[in-house]
Amino acid sequence: MDAKTRQGVLGYWRSAMEAWRKQPAEIQPVEKSPSDYELVVLGTPVWISSISSPLRRYVTSHRTELPRVAFFCTEGNSGGEAALSELAELCGKRPTAILILSKQDMESEAFKDRLANFTSNFPKAAT
Repeated sequence: MDAKTRQGVLGYWRSAMEAWRKQPAEIQPVEKSPSDYELVVLGTPVWISSISSPLRRYVTSHRTELPRVAFFCTEGNSGGEAALSELAELCGKRPTAILILSKQDMESEAFKDRLANFTSNFPKAAT
């Protein structure tokens, strides 16, 4: 979780500057190690064709603990492919699955099939 608020004009401006500078944000400590899981799904909004600064901090702090990964992002109209490419490079891993959802996708029912396809690549939970 982000250590600082991102509300209002100043929060938006800080987010944009961190993304442009590729600067990690301060985040709160995590309770569980990603190595405790078979797959870690990493998601981010696209900020200036980049991943969010809180996710940048999480990945740089836990890169060596990451098992298999899957990526998703939400974008206004573009930048998703660049952001997920950056994420793969930062993780040092190829994702099992990727999903890029635009604002238009989210405003329609179209995202449901794409989401189902994305999650079909995940390991099945033991019963």
